[in-house]
Amino acid sequence: MRDMLKPALTFVCLALAACGPGATPEVADEIGAAATDTALLPFAQVQAPDLDEGSGLVKVGASWFAIEDSGAPPMLWRGATPAFEQPEILRVPSAVNVDWEEVTSIDGDLLVCDVGDNSRRRTDCTLYRVRFVPGAMGAASRLDLVATYPVAWPDGPHDCEALFVLGGKVHAITKDRGDGTRVYRFDTLRDAADLGTARNTAVEIGRLALGGPDDREMATGACVAPAGGGSGEEVIVLTYTQIAAYPASRLDGAPARSITIGARQAEAVAAEERNGDVDLVFTNEQRDVFRIERFRSAKAARMLPPRGAAGLVAETATAIALQGAAPGESAHWVRERDALHVTVRMLTKLPDGLVPADPEKNRPGTGVLLCFGREPRRHTTEAEVILALATGKDGAGRADRIVWTDRQRVVPAEGATVTVRKDGDFVLFEARIPFALAFGSSAAPERFLFNVMPYQTGRDEYFMHSGPVDLFTLIRPYLWGDATSR
Repeated sequence: MRDMLKPALTFVCLALAACGPGATPEVADEIGAAATDTALLPFAQVQAPDLDEGSGLVKVGASWFAIEDSGAPPMLWRGATPAFEQPEILRVPSAVNVDWEEVTSIDGDLLVCDVGDNSRRRTDCTLYRVRFVPGAMGAASRLDLVATYPVAWPDGPHDCEALFVLGGKVHAITKDRGDGTRVYRFDTLRDAADLGTARNTAVEIGRLALGGPDDREMATGACVAPAGGGSGEEVIVLTYTQIAAYPASRLDGAPARSITIGARQAEAVAAEERNGDVDLVFTNEQRDVFRIERFRSAKAARMLPPRGAAGLVAETATAIALQGAAPGESAHWVRERDALHVTVRMLTKLPDGLVPADPEKNRPGTGVLLCFGREPRRHTTEAEVILALATGKDGAGRADRIVWTDRQRVVPAEGATVTVRKDGDFVLFEARIPFALAFGSSAAPERFLFNVMPYQTGRDEYFMHSGPVDLFTLIRPYLWGDATSR
């Protein structure tokens, strides 16, 4: 994801409904239906300044432990809460953080899992088993290295971000990068000192079906929910769009239950026992901390942030409410006979001017992204239309379509016309979008999904630090706002 679009996002999507943390409002459900879902809003933010991209979370006793993603120093964070307000930062001895993606517990020790492999080329994946030793008499706490386990998969490299211990054995769930979601188990784990050049090789025990054929779900974290309240142990699998539960006895096929979520780049999940039930705490790389209380008793099938709404009116320019807009920024649209007319005024801070679109390299330029859809899918397909309004190399306005399925492609948007005008630090984009381009028909549907966001404006090139709905909505139509046409 991060290697594809890297925009500066400072206003995003449609206005969010007024709603405070912990509220349970009625929010818009799928087009053509209505339901009361539970709103999913963070209850805290990670406070540790250096824990920027938490990729693993576990609770051991009264302490929470977290790790940082690839390339960070080999450290564990320990805190009294999952917000890590005043954490201890503990070095893992003799370890290297190539791509740490999970931390779990085994017989009271911590298991740090260096198994991330986006390119599926690694031959050095490693599990570090460490023991937390609390400080005494004013001494600092520390981690002692118990064992180093070199690991491998039986059928070649896989990307992996979800590991857990079940029945005393380490299990791993791979991240689907076109090779499926596989479940492996390590029946034995031997220290590197006892292996020579060999590695601990897992055995495959199942394959998970986390979504439909178009969903391409990716497991990003996992944990074990302890037995209680008449329920046996469950394995909880976190993805970018759902939390899935499997009985510990069946790690194969479809989940017994799942909840659709909207939590941005969710990467880490932990279970906390609660009076016979279990609370699930999960975090994302944007520092948000979420909690689903009494997960086994929760009835909601969807837990989403409140989505916005906007109306497209014939012959009348209507403002589109923008979440996080800077002063002076605005967006309006109006419905014409066979097209819609959109105007967006956007702030930019680019010392070298606007970045032109380069379709030959599949790169949109500085501009505005408009998203149109009819079905609240978890992932974009070729049925959704994402248009990029920008300038070409000649400085003239242009419109391109971003086709984002397995990979990003940028192709000319035939029939759209765009004008671009600088106004001090602002850029004014005006576009006429035929309904045939946006919807494949000569008229706008009465209800549809819509999203608008700026791209590559130079204000914050690290897109993860934008508002509560950000670039991840670009490929998640179920999080786009509801729009009506009249």
